[in-house]
Amino acid sequence: MAFLYNAGQLGTIITKLAEMDVGDLGNSQTNQNTFIYYYMNIALMKLARLAFNVKFSDSLAITTADYYTFKSGNVAISDMFEPMAIYGVGDVQIPKRTSYDAPTGWWREANNLEIHLRGLTAGNYTLKYIKYPARVTLDTDVVEFPPSGYDALIKEVVALIKYSKNSYAGAEFVAGQAKTSLGEANQGTISARGTGSNGQPPSPQDTLIARGG
Repeated sequence: MAFLYNAGQLGTIITKLAEMDVGDLGNSQTNQNTFIYYYMNIALMKLARLAFNVKFSDSLAITTADYYTFKSGNVAISDMFEPMAIYGVGDVQIPKRTSYDAPTGWWREANNLEIHLRGLTAGNYTLKYIKYPARVTLDTDVVEFPPSGYDALIKEVVALIKYSKNSYAGAEFVAGQAKTSLGEANQGTISARGTGSNGQPPSPQDTLIARGG
């Protein structure tokens, strides 16, 4: 954790790299930082799979087949990018169902639905999931992203700043991004169903898949 940069440190780097364009975000440093952090949050959400911040839910009592809301700190989870696994009685991992109609295990159809459990022994269960990186709003906020990926994160934000300039280069950026955005949206939808349920960490291939490679 000691190597993690805060938002202000990354923002300084981004400002330097985009110094020819950052003025388009506002006349004051406060306004510029506001938009830089907005863009940084967009990039962090886009790269959530590669950030791979893993978290466990509170223990939840399961009794019958139904949709269940898992909690963290006694509050319903709202930062889940991708469910990975569910552990039940004896800390044994239960299977992900092959479809909603399958008889035993867990299933999540989409990002807007809770996890459905069926055919399980009554008891306490825990969800393991990938969470979205925490949003940054202040200079002192730590950016929840692996330092080895800072280069990719910085370049994502710089690209968005250049788009803000609304120039020919910005138009070229939009055209290029349009070719990848459908693939990225598709990957996000698939991940909401639990593509990482085998517990494997991400690799550069994840980005290639998201971009249709």
